Amino acid sequence: MNDFFSPDISGFAEVEKAPIIQKKEVDMENAQAFLNVPQAAVFLACPRSRIYDLTFKHLIPFYKMGRTVLFKPAELTAFVEGKRSSPIETRQR
Repeated sequence: MNDFFSPDISGFAEVEKAPIIQKKEVDMENAQAFLNVPQAAVFLACPRSRIYDLTFKHLIPFYKMGRTVLFKPAELTAFVEGKRSSPIETRQR
């Protein structure tokens, strides 16, 4: 006799258990961290408002996860290096 608390489950096939996922160790030396807006401002030595302005105008490489804006330090370095201006030639008299 089946009641509410002990239902008959004889008709169900045996379900295989899913394998347990093991935690992976992260190599922190080779892991590239992302920077948020305040960290990117410190990294580039500029105000946060400048970071937001560059991001809004899509002039700086960034990633977006929901409302969070993230930056890779290597991409910020490449961005700054791409803005290098050449020195003016010295005039000869």
